[in-house]
Amino acid sequence: MGGSERTVRVARIRADGREEFAASIEEGVWVRLSAAAVDVSDTPSLIERFDVVHEVVTSSRGHVVEGEPDFACPVVRPSKVMAVGLNYLDHIRETGAKVPEFPVVFPKYPNSLNGPRDPVVVDPALTTQADYEAELAVVIGRRTRAVSRAQALEHVFGYCVANDLSARDWQRREGNFLRAKSYDMFCPLGPWITTADAVPDPQGLRIRSEVNGGRRQDSSTKEMVFSVA
Repeated sequence: MGGSERTVRVARIRADGREEFAASIEEGVWVRLSAAAVDVSDTPSLIERFDVVHEVVTSSRGHVVEGEPDFACPVVRPSKVMAVGLNYLDHIRETGAKVPEFPVVFPKYPNSLNGPRDPVVVDPALTTQADYEAELAVVIGRRTRAVSRAQALEHVFGYCVANDLSARDWQRREGNFLRAKSYDMFCPLGPWITTADAVPDPQGLRIRSEVNGGRRQDSSTKEMVFSVA
């Protein structure tokens, strides 16, 4: 993974009929944190106790998961989920839209969070134009208010893959993104969070999506109008 010795992948996995956090510093080797009595019930407490989590994983204490884990959504109980629309120059060129002067910020309510491989149920009574977009998700690690751009990345805990689902019919009808982006299951995340020290430049990441083996998106975070910072 590169980065410093604190680099960890953090996931939420299903084991023994329940969901719990697991962490990894070695490709394919996941340690269940509950076996080491690390009390992390949600993502805020995980971040708060990250020094303990790192120690447990690096010392190989705890139970190692056998085989490929069943990954659930790695973010639990966030205070908010914010997104930025129309933020990739290649997409803007493709659609002929105007480059925004300011970030187009909108919320996706926490009920939209979903596991990376879990089903997304689209109710045709609610929308007939469900759409998808592969995105970079940024997990903020500490209180961030009035922070300069130069210091902003110091507040990032990690990064993960997101699928930003939308109801395009309601997006067009209402002229805003709130309903269209916040249906249940409309924000799959994961399979894990990679800690920020493994991503020295979040503006150099490839963003791709495929459907049934066919490429639908192939871009890069270097195309962002407004950077992560």
